[in-house]
Amino acid sequence: MEVTSEKKIIEILPLQEQVDLELNIPGSKSITHRAFIMAALANGVSQIENSCLCSDTLMTLNALKSMGVKIEENSIGITIHGNGGHFQVPSDSLFFGNSGTSLRFFVTLCTLADRPITIMGNSQMYKRPIGDLVDALLELGCEIMYLKKTGFPPLKIFPGLKGGMCHLKGNISSQYFSSILISSPFAQNPIKLQPISEIRSRPYIDITIDVMDQFGIKVQKGELSNDLHVSNEKQYSAVKYFVEGDFSNASYFFAAVAICGGKIKIKGLNSSTCQGDMIFLDILRRMGCQVRIERDSIQLSRNSLEKLTGIIIDMGDCPDIVQSLCIVASFASSASFISNIPHLKHKETDRIEATASELRKIGVGVETNSQSMKIIPKKKYHGAQINTYNDHRMAMAFSIMGLKIPNILIENPSCVEKSFPHFFEILEKFYQ
Repeated sequence: MEVTSEKKIIEILPLQEQVDLELNIPGSKSITHRAFIMAALANGVSQIENSCLCSDTLMTLNALKSMGVKIEENSIGITIHGNGGHFQVPSDSLFFGNSGTSLRFFVTLCTLADRPITIMGNSQMYKRPIGDLVDALLELGCEIMYLKKTGFPPLKIFPGLKGGMCHLKGNISSQYFSSILISSPFAQNPIKLQPISEIRSRPYIDITIDVMDQFGIKVQKGELSNDLHVSNEKQYSAVKYFVEGDFSNASYFFAAVAICGGKIKIKGLNSSTCQGDMIFLDILRRMGCQVRIERDSIQLSRNSLEKLTGIIIDMGDCPDIVQSLCIVASFASSASFISNIPHLKHKETDRIEATASELRKIGVGVETNSQSMKIIPKKKYHGAQINTYNDHRMAMAFSIMGLKIPNILIENPSCVEKSFPHFFEILEKFYQ
């Protein structure tokens, strides 16, 4: 199943047999972003192995190059010559396309540069809110200017991160917290982050804290609160860092076994990970699958003669696997209710309504509001042409549905390059 930029639509063929497959999964995109930036901030030369090289992480890598960081690609991985937080920037602007992670992380990082920097994206990026992060940075003594609409990119960032106390909302994106945490060791004063709302996608903050620890920086958590403290007395150390496998991307292949039956063993996943999306294994277990965790792999299986059951679950911490869950829930014997997902409306597209719309095309019963989705399985489905909304996770999730339902056509399949360029190459293995 070859996908090129010229191939605008592909058909996913249903599997004729149950799955019986063993494969490796690429490194985590979320961890790769963080490791690249921390290596650039470190004193010395770091080697990053098994990184996820997709369009999003390449945005981060190229932006670091534009900020004067020396980066080399070799057969082992990515070598990054850290600058100790001193950016002598040859360019006065950075472009991030639709990589929300990259842009948000660089909003704070650019305050460490030696000159003002304009950060830009594509038209879709300009619809994604950034105001809560900017407000927190203004509290920390930063100077930031909106260039178009208040609360949204593009932005002009001026040098200077004074530090101190800031208050930050976390109900739209945990990346706001990660952005400040990553650059905080280079503030003029220690930084204290105080959440003033529910923090959704909290495991992604835990990933940030874990990677910071690997690079030598400890984040202190408040004993009686959710406050986060970072000292400015120590800087990142250069390390050799191996990026563990990506549970978000593995979810599609676990979902394939859940709906088609059989078994799959995926290597390279860390069973003691901070990645919140590992919860997908527990979800599938509750729905009727079997999970076996081994030393260097995770195996999931399902007897296709046994029914999947629906599930009621809060997915506030794991938005990136909601679409995978919706596909599996469509084949359960009872309805599923997925709650606490309003932040899905601020992703590459409104993932609540986009997912619901495409499921309805196939015949799935779906009820939605601004906070939740109810998936009501039907006995019979039919093929449809799937609008992916230029959203990589829409393309991947509905491709998995095509393994079970004939005549599923995926529009703009190349959008998977955003996070998982080799997705369709791996999917091809299911037919072998």
